[in-house]
Amino acid sequence: MIKTSSSILLLLLGILDSTKAQSFTYLGEGYCRDVENQAYNYGRFNHVVNFDTCKSLCLTVVSRSNLRGVEYKATDRQCDCEFEAGQKLYSGMEFDETRDQLKGTGYPTQVQPTRSVHCAVYDPPASITNGKWTEIGEGFCQDASGNRYDFGKFNQSIIPSPTLAKCQTECERNAQENQKESFLKGVAFKPSTEACMCHYASGGHVPESPDEWDFTRRTGRIGNGEPATTMLEDEDDNVLCYTYESTKMKHYLRSQVARA
Repeated sequence: MIKTSSSILLLLLGILDSTKAQSFTYLGEGYCRDVENQAYNYGRFNHVVNFDTCKSLCLTVVSRSNLRGVEYKATDRQCDCEFEAGQKLYSGMEFDETRDQLKGTGYPTQVQPTRSVHCAVYDPPASITNGKWTEIGEGFCQDASGNRYDFGKFNQSIIPSPTLAKCQTECERNAQENQKESFLKGVAFKPSTEACMCHYASGGHVPESPDEWDFTRRTGRIGNGEPATTMLEDEDDNVLCYTYESTKMKHYLRSQVARA
């Protein structure tokens, strides 16, 4: 578990991508509140230099599927990553403080006016990479019945300094080069270990790419169809699952989720 002092060092080194702040909508000056004027649970980081850094930090290290908003107290340099009542906010770093007894639900819709406090709502992306990728949530990808997929895990010589976007690009490239695109179902990316896993439908469809894979799993999994659920093996995994829409296949994730 990375200590908070290390997270501040990362910020000073400029490792966090400031463009992540664009994933939020500014709600106003004051404390974030839901439609019933209720406050949210939070995980707090201290000594965060500004509001944009706070947004980038929350988006980088916590579970996006549970993140609802961020609150930044400028005078104290406190950054609160906010989540709903009844949920856990998994993080790749250790919070300085947490609160889990508040009742806020849904996304923030209003603020309780307070000077030097700023609230922003998280805007989860519907899809990225030209509409081919859709975020399912935190955890390893599973199909609508809760089954895991066969996969190939890239070695880091193929993806130097891996990121989610690079992982998605390389999974798509590998599938297309091996004429397996219609069997590619999604990716799982684990930022803490920079692991990139390309998920394939069961039936031996993971491409034979011995110079690219660090590890493969071709048997014992029965995942089919697009990912519709996720599973966390450990609450500190911080794995992100995205489903893939092949250019040759109609995307039917929503209908699968509706039937699940």
